[in-house]
Amino acid sequence: MPQKVTDDKMTTDGSPNLDAMTEEDLYTFAHATRGVAPRTIARRMFGQERGAVRATKDLHHYAWNKITAMQCRLRGEVTTAVHYEAICDRIYDGLPAFARW
Repeated sequence: MPQKVTDDKMTTDGSPNLDAMTEEDLYTFAHATRGVAPRTIARRMFGQERGAVRATKDLHHYAWNKITAMQCRLRGEVTTAVHYEAICDRIYDGLPAFARW
């Protein structure tokens, strides 16, 4: 079960499973991990892991691309959805082990 992440209180310990999130949960995560105080957000999720800030930014981008893919599928734009899902796959492949689910 993915943990909720909100702007006012990050309740995540480690990386949440973004693939298991609903569109609403992804929006919440994306907004909570946007550019404001990325070090603080990264520390809350990953502690002092080297590369935590970059991983947090990558997860932020993953969430937005996943949202876009979901919306494309709902509109029947399968080819476009597959494109955004491929972006998600590339982002995931580049994540350090501590940021994967």
